[in-house]
Amino acid sequence: MVGRELWFERSEFVSRVGRVQDVMRERRVDVLLGVHPASVTYLTGFFSTAYMLFSLAVVPAEGEPLIFCRDNEAYWFRRTGAFDRVLFWEDGEKPAEIVARALREAGATSARVGYESSWPLSEKLLAAIIDLVPDAEFVDLGDDVIARLREVKSLAELDLIRAAGRAVVAGTEAGIAAARAGVSEREVAAAISSALILAGSDVAGPGPMGSGERAEHLHARYEDRVLQPGDTMNLEVDGCVKEYYARFFRTLKIGRATAAEHALADRLLRLQERAWAEVADGAPVAIPDRIIRDGIEAEGIARYTNNTFSSIGLTLYPPQRSALVVRGSDWRFEAGMAFHSYVKVGAFMFSETIAVTQAGYERLTKHPREFIVAAT
Repeated sequence: MVGRELWFERSEFVSRVGRVQDVMRERRVDVLLGVHPASVTYLTGFFSTAYMLFSLAVVPAEGEPLIFCRDNEAYWFRRTGAFDRVLFWEDGEKPAEIVARALREAGATSARVGYESSWPLSEKLLAAIIDLVPDAEFVDLGDDVIARLREVKSLAELDLIRAAGRAVVAGTEAGIAAARAGVSEREVAAAISSALILAGSDVAGPGPMGSGERAEHLHARYEDRVLQPGDTMNLEVDGCVKEYYARFFRTLKIGRATAAEHALADRLLRLQERAWAEVADGAPVAIPDRIIRDGIEAEGIARYTNNTFSSIGLTLYPPQRSALVVRGSDWRFEAGMAFHSYVKVGAFMFSETIAVTQAGYERLTKHPREFIVAAT
C-alpha cells in the first residue's frame, strides 16, 4: 500500500484551508467549492497529471475539506492528498451531478454555497447545478478567491521555485552551449529539454525561444530554422518542480555582436537592477514599474505596454488570473510574493524570477546576468 508523499507538511495544508475559511466567514458562506485544478491542489495536496479531468474541493466552514475526484485517480489521492475525506466519481457521471452529490454529502443542499467562478465552472454548468440543488443559495466569490491566497508563498513553496530555478539555469547553459551557426533551433531545444529533466525539472520545456525575425517577438516556439552567424536568439527557459515554476530570459548573439548591442544590453540589465532596488515588503509597485517604463521608453519605444512583474509559482493549466504590475498599478509588494520580471527592447530581453523579502528581493534564478555571445 502506497504511503503519503506530501509536497509540504500537512500543517501547511491545514493553514491554507484555515485562511480560506477566514474568507468564508467574511463572505458569510457555509461551504466553498474550489473547482480550478490549482485550487484543489493548493488546498488539499491532491495532484494527478490528469488534473484537467474534473475534481472538486468542498471546504466547510469548519473542519477538513471533502475531495471529489475520478476513481482512476485514487492512487494519486492516497499518495498526494493531505486529507482523508474523499468521494470518487466514475466515467459517465456529469459534472453537475458530481457537484450535487458533493453538496449532499457535505449536508449543504440548503446552505449558502460560495463558489470559485473559475474554469471549469461555466455559466451552463452552474445553471445545471442550481437545477439539481434548488434549495441552496449560490454566491459568486470571484475567480481569484483562492488564487489571491497563493500570491504570498511559504518558505517551502519558495524552496520549490528555487529548485525549479536551478533546473532553468542548467537548461539555459545547455542551450547556450548548443547554440552555434549551422545548428537548428530544434537541436538547441532538445539540449535544453534534456538538461532540464536531468537537473530535476518535471517538465521538459524548453519554453519560448526564437531566432531571426522571431527573436523580436515574445512567445516564439522553436522551429527548423538553422542559426546563422550574427543571429540574435532568445531563450526563455521554463523549469518546474512539483508544478512550481521558475523562468528567465537570456538574449544571445551567434558568433558576434556590435558595440551598440553590447551597450543596449548593459543599459537594460542595469535598468532592471535600479528598479529592483525599490522592491521590498510594503513598497509600492508603481515605483519600480515607472523606472522600467521610463527607461525603456527612453530607448525610443513610444509606449511600453508589457507588464513589468507577473506572479509566478504554482501553475496548472489553464492558468488562473495572477498578480500583474502594469501601468497604473497601485498596490504594494508583500514579502513572500514571487514574480517573473522582465524588460524588452526589440530582440533584447532579460528577466529573472525574484521573491520579495522584508528588506528587498532575492533572485531565485542564479545564472550570470550578462549578454551572451555564443562562439561560432
